[in-house]
Amino acid sequence: MTEYLVKPARFKEAFLVSVERTRNGGNPRVVGRDGKAVRAGDPRGAERFRVHRTLGTLADELGFDYRRSYLGMGAVFLVRDEGGGAGLPGAGSIVVVAIEHEDAIMYSPAKMKKLVAWNAPLKVLITYPPEGTAKGYLRHYAHIIGLQDLFKDFSFLRRHLLVFGTRPGNGAPSSWQFFHYLLGEFRPL
Repeated sequence: MTEYLVKPARFKEAFLVSVERTRNGGNPRVVGRDGKAVRAGDPRGAERFRVHRTLGTLADELGFDYRRSYLGMGAVFLVRDEGGGAGLPGAGSIVVVAIEHEDAIMYSPAKMKKLVAWNAPLKVLITYPPEGTAKGYLRHYAHIIGLQDLFKDFSFLRRHLLVFGTRPGNGAPSSWQFFHYLLGEFRPL
């Protein structure tokens, strides 16, 4: 049986490995909305391709299937349940990680609201706050989550993870910070 629960610390570890692999020419399977492989010449830009390449490698590292643009979510990691679904495509799939990526930090609160609404064991937001603004965003995201944590299970069952990238001169991210939601606040991981 596949382990469905990915703890934030395991995600962080695998994420950093995946960033290095894709930086060093790794060639993961990256599947788009249409089920076809995403190519480096994707007209949406090299950064989007790099993110999806990294996420594809990450899904492989964790042992899950990777899909982007899945039911309105930016990306998901899936476990297929071959016995269920009554023959409907995707009906037997279990979302184990829901991921949103937002280049423009000002749109990231909406992405966090979308993640909060999903039922998945781990929900991840990847974004890039300007220098000196991370603490304010951490408080704002914690407030968003706190309003929706009606059953008080977001700290231990339906976890949230923030991945903040640092981009010198709007280039490729050069460093990463990880924060997990625990008891009403985001804490460094």
